[in-house]
Amino acid sequence: MSHRCLAARVAAIVLLLGLLSTSALAARVEPPEHLFGLGFPTIGSLRYDDDGNLARATGFNLGLGYSVRYFTGSDPWEPEKLNPYWGWGTIILFIPYIEFGFSYPIPLGEGDRFLVVDFGLLYLVPYFQFSLYY
Repeated sequence: MSHRCLAARVAAIVLLLGLLSTSALAARVEPPEHLFGLGFPTIGSLRYDDDGNLARATGFNLGLGYSVRYFTGSDPWEPEKLNPYWGWGTIILFIPYIEFGFSYPIPLGEGDRFLVVDFGLLYLVPYFQFSLYY
């Protein structure tokens, strides 16, 4: 079995387990604390500022590195609106990168889960990615 096939299966299982575990908690309406997706970061956590606004996402990425993404603007993260961000990280643990872009969160529940569509620039290369914030 190829590494790519194995990685895809592992990612699908982790995503399925995340969806199942969050559906059991759907009665509680709390802001999401974790993320899983196909971008930068790939798996990680969400941090909030003192006012309860989403400030940043941190975690490990598919490029075998670490990623940090900062949400900007007066209200840094609103569902069903374009939310600007910038970020930095590493690929293969030591090759640095910087990114700029927009996130568009789509609510999947009572405000506790979101499908997030991101599009932006990694250096000058455009990208498009999906994530689940739960």
